[in-house]
Amino acid sequence: MKQLFFCLAAFIFSATVFSQNEIDRIVDEGVKLYDEGKYEEALKKYDSALILNKNHYLANYEKSYTLLTIKKYDECIKISKFLLELDPKNINTKGVYVNLGSAQDDKGDEEEALKAFTKGIEHFPDYHLLYFNRGITYFKLEKDNESIIDFQNALKCEPLHPGSHQFLGKLTADNNRIPAIMSFFTFLLIEPEGSRAVANYELLDKLIMKGITESQDAKGKTVIGIEALMPDKKNKPVDNDFSSLDVFLSLSSALDKGDKFKDQNIAEKLDRKLSDMVSIIQERKQSGTGFFWEFYVPFFKDLKDKKQLLTACYIATLQAKNEPVEKWLKENNSKVQEFYKWLDEYKWNVKR
Repeated sequence: MKQLFFCLAAFIFSATVFSQNEIDRIVDEGVKLYDEGKYEEALKKYDSALILNKNHYLANYEKSYTLLTIKKYDECIKISKFLLELDPKNINTKGVYVNLGSAQDDKGDEEEALKAFTKGIEHFPDYHLLYFNRGITYFKLEKDNESIIDFQNALKCEPLHPGSHQFLGKLTADNNRIPAIMSFFTFLLIEPEGSRAVANYELLDKLIMKGITESQDAKGKTVIGIEALMPDKKNKPVDNDFSSLDVFLSLSSALDKGDKFKDQNIAEKLDRKLSDMVSIIQERKQSGTGFFWEFYVPFFKDLKDKKQLLTACYIATLQAKNEPVEKWLKENNSKVQEFYKWLDEYKWNVKR
């Protein structure tokens, strides 16, 4: 009788392992279909796995993510809430909060989305996507201050998150040019290609040349003008004040229109301006308070000091579709690879 019991137990264990392996295989097939953009077929795979085990965490999680992708928000929300009750300590729980909040946000229920992201942050304070997605919700609600803080916190968790750099650039472009330039420039180092890179390079270029005018005098001679970009002293920010550098950058950018640097390509001109800006900070021992001074300025200093700034400028200007830039990048692939190794290993000045 004892021998029969052990045989039965072994059979049940073997069947359970087989079933688990089969479910994992089906889920893997679903993930591959999702990656190929075959979302409905992926959902069928996840449903097949859930027939074998309706509580299979990963099958439910992947299904919820796919439902979010195809905008079936109510179903995504339902599964996400189920997973939070099923296994709140699962390794993927932080992603569940992202899915839940994103579905609520996209559905138009921003307040519930904020609650979901905030609760997720309470449990996972080091997960950048929770801050980032909450920042997106605040951005939609036009709560710019809260949005900026969340994107900054996202970068403190993951300094190479391109979306957070991009949104910081957008949120500061109108009233604080230097921080916006640093944000967009850093984005382009991380994500130099694609539609976002095209748009962000255009914004970067406009900000760098902001305030520079070009006209003809009575004799037909070209006259370069510089508009005042100094902020209103009454509204001067306590933190992240770059007003002195703002004026200097305009003066430096105006030189692009003259004969002295006419032979420089756009990457070399950008390198000259950013290098001079860093030199001003170093020579005058300028410092300031706020995230942009603490996070970006040390990075730009190190780009210059470690001889990586010129390579970075070539990468950042890729979307200019400039022949000298494209030629340099092709001929200096080793320098580009060296730069990305340096960037990947870079120790950001992060204070939390």
